[in-house]
Amino acid sequence: MLSTDIHLASEKLRSGEVVAFPTETVYGLGADATNESAIAKIYRTKGRPGNNPLIIHTDCVDSVARYVTLRERSRVMGQFLRLQHLWPGPLTIVFPDKHDSICDLATSGLTSVGVRVPNHPIARELLAATDLPIAAPSANRSTYVSATTAQHVSDCFGQDLFILDGGQTSVGLESTIVKIEENGPAQLLRAGLIRQEELSEALGELVELGPKLGGAPGREKDCAMLSPGQFRKHYSPKTPVRLFNDRGSLASFIEQNSKQSTGLLLFSKETAIHGKNSVLRTLSESGDHHECAQNLYAALRELDNRQLDLICIERPKNGPLYEALIDRIERAAEK
Repeated sequence: MLSTDIHLASEKLRSGEVVAFPTETVYGLGADATNESAIAKIYRTKGRPGNNPLIIHTDCVDSVARYVTLRERSRVMGQFLRLQHLWPGPLTIVFPDKHDSICDLATSGLTSVGVRVPNHPIARELLAATDLPIAAPSANRSTYVSATTAQHVSDCFGQDLFILDGGQTSVGLESTIVKIEENGPAQLLRAGLIRQEELSEALGELVELGPKLGGAPGREKDCAMLSPGQFRKHYSPKTPVRLFNDRGSLASFIEQNSKQSTGLLLFSKETAIHGKNSVLRTLSESGDHHECAQNLYAALRELDNRQLDLICIERPKNGPLYEALIDRIERAAEK
């Protein structure tokens, strides 16, 4: 059910129901993070593995202390204070100690918890009206392409789910995730709009690449992930995806496999590629990374709906969102 009624959405969340709502990154599938039965509905609805923790959303920085343990003059407190100016925005901070009010199921049994203050007027109004910590993974079936419009959410879950319609999201990729702790450097667990360099500058020290950026082979089913976005196969359409390092190799492949029905996903216009049985989609005429990020998931979903044999994607060129874009594409192409 598509709606713009924030008051009704808030009532549903407070009564333990699941509600989809927009953020600036992607649409989220929200439920009360203090209510274990409500959180269980998220996992069931998405088909999400129980070892994949959820991100807690709140409407303002001041409310964060209600959901995490912060000690005065601690290293974690200092790091948090230096990162605050990046909120509201597409940044998730993983704190080492959650408050007891956050149910264990929301964090997959971990003591740590990821928190975000989104920068979307509908999301913030909803969170303020609800006055609860709202756990909200992306509003899509587990491992499938994330939703950047209300229709994408409806395509996944049908009309039974209450969906707040806020139009197309402005960022288009999930939030950056950084983990802070008392002992040791901060770690980047997921690339996003806010880059590693910006986090290092804010903290006054180097933010290291976390273990998830190298993948997690052999351990995905056995232990809780540190944060969302760590599974090797993620953001993935049903149609097989193949990644090409350059446009020349992609063009050669299309020419040699002309009998295959193929979706071509390019990051800029430049030299066009044509194939007899190919459908071409360009994410940005100029190759602008922000425009590419905003359009990536919608293009993947559209090509997936065409029942093609294969989706071919060129590697993005270096730029401000290279790490975030290549992370999503490599996971989409994982077999």
